[in-house]
Amino acid sequence: MTGAEERPAPEERPAPEPLRRDVRLLTTLLGDAIRDHDGPERFAQVEALRRAVIGLHERPTPSRAAAVDRLIGALDPGAALRVARAFTAFFQLVNVAEDRQRVRDLRAGEHETPPPVPRPVELTEVLTAHPTEAKRRAVVEHLWRIGDLLDELDDPRASARARSDARRRLREEIAGLWLTDPVRVHAPSPLDEVRAMLALFDRTIFTTLPRVRRTLGEPASLRWATWVGGDRDGNPRVTAAVTRQTMDVQREHVLRGYETAARRIARSLSVSESDVQPSPALRRSLARDTADFPRRAAELARTLPDAPHRRKLILIAERLAATRERRSGGYTGAATFARDVEVLRASLRAGGAPALADGELLHLAWQAEAFGFHLASIEVRQHSDVLQAARHAPDPELDATLVAMAELQDELGEAACHRLVVSFTRSADNVAAAYKLARRAAPRLPRHLDVVPLFESRADLARAVAIMDEVADLPAVRTRLRANGNRLEVMLGYSDSAKEVGVLAASLALQEAQRDLAAWGRRRGLTLTIFHGRGGALGRGGGPTARAILAQPPGSVDGRFKVTEQGEVAFARYGDPDIAAHHLEQLPSQIRIGQVERLCTACAARSP
Repeated sequence: MTGAEERPAPEERPAPEPLRRDVRLLTTLLGDAIRDHDGPERFAQVEALRRAVIGLHERPTPSRAAAVDRLIGALDPGAALRVARAFTAFFQLVNVAEDRQRVRDLRAGEHETPPPVPRPVELTEVLTAHPTEAKRRAVVEHLWRIGDLLDELDDPRASARARSDARRRLREEIAGLWLTDPVRVHAPSPLDEVRAMLALFDRTIFTTLPRVRRTLGEPASLRWATWVGGDRDGNPRVTAAVTRQTMDVQREHVLRGYETAARRIARSLSVSESDVQPSPALRRSLARDTADFPRRAAELARTLPDAPHRRKLILIAERLAATRERRSGGYTGAATFARDVEVLRASLRAGGAPALADGELLHLAWQAEAFGFHLASIEVRQHSDVLQAARHAPDPELDATLVAMAELQDELGEAACHRLVVSFTRSADNVAAAYKLARRAAPRLPRHLDVVPLFESRADLARAVAIMDEVADLPAVRTRLRANGNRLEVMLGYSDSAKEVGVLAASLALQEAQRDLAAWGRRRGLTLTIFHGRGGALGRGGGPTARAILAQPPGSVDGRFKVTEQGEVAFARYGDPDIAAHHLEQLPSQIRIGQVERLCTACAARSP
């Protein structure tokens, strides 16, 4: 495939030259891979069809459309499959090039960094899998590496040797992409979906969070949740055992992340005791570490006798490793880990080294606050019909799921798994059933259970306020509200309502439901969070999240926004650190605008 022709249609805006250059390079290398591995005849078939399609796009005529049809019709099934695969790879590479151009624009300052958030803002993104998503993780990772190599070629500081090596690796990655089947042979298992989701944390989310917090300031609270491994609605392969395994994988990931960060930061934390005196609290903490890890502590005291702060951080890493491996000496929970980090930071500040206390160590503290030892809160979703049926006939799997939720809270804290989303909620009785089943399955647990009604049909959206009035009066809900500061959550589904009545009618129904629920929450003195279940496609409520926040009715956001990020949309938003940071920095600013609207609404209501 030669470099793609970039001659625009009359109404199209010309692409920037760096983007055109990247598209030429990537598609030329793809053409080389096709020629090398499938032969010149296959390359000729792909190239002929590509040129014919470009011609049709530039000047649509019946004869040009017929020429495209003839070329396609001449392909046998095997050839057609390979040609289709070539075009799939072509468009994937063009998307990579477009992402790199977006990163160039961000770095050039075309999109200004938003100002710090002056009032508290809560943003929760819920990662979900898409049941029809077929792209393999191997393909995604090839595309990520290709984007990284383009970034290396873009670096003006790169030497000729570095550029030559980057081009060689780029050719290798594109050949690997061409030779990787783009579609899974078998449907992914729930744990396959979990590992794919965790690739986003490894790629950007874990390390991007501190960068975003630096920009937004202290009032911004960013949290992640996941339905992957917890969503039972329509996926019988998600079981209580899968939910436990999901949390095991998440726990392993986040503890390794902390341990790696602690060891990395320790290498540069070389301040001497004579320059920065350790605090009494740090000395006591080191004494506890010595009791728990005598051999390692003695070795560090010998090799780093004048660096107590560095010794402390290395021993924090040792304790994290013990936690991950479930050995003695591990942390009892994320809070004790966070306290250890704070003791270290406080000692550095008191010793006259605030830059060290508020640098990379502050990033580690922010990560501990956001991710705990669970990484992302697992939310369980179950259909209301299943819950109702289980009230009358025991459902062993449902009981096991509720027990699993309780046990995860016992091990990792409430944030690990405390929400049960009831899909197709039609009455308060559905919510009451969930609480009753939880008491029956685990009489003393879950200690904390938030049952979240999910309204999806147009009729249920219209009745949402009436249903929530009854929900808020349930004894179990009143008890929970007293315990959590009157915080309540309700979820609105975008996809099913759009499929039922069409996008426009569904949008109107959703707007009315949000407006009415927000007013209802204020009347009842509740801190109400409206959880938006948006799909990836526009017809399923998808589109830019920042614009979606601005589109909410005045007063409905009120400093809190929770939304699903589904499948390939999540991979697009979190595949690159700069794009991920920009996405996360923009959302709290839009939430802040929602707060202003809330104040304006309140002022207008008080005006004569």
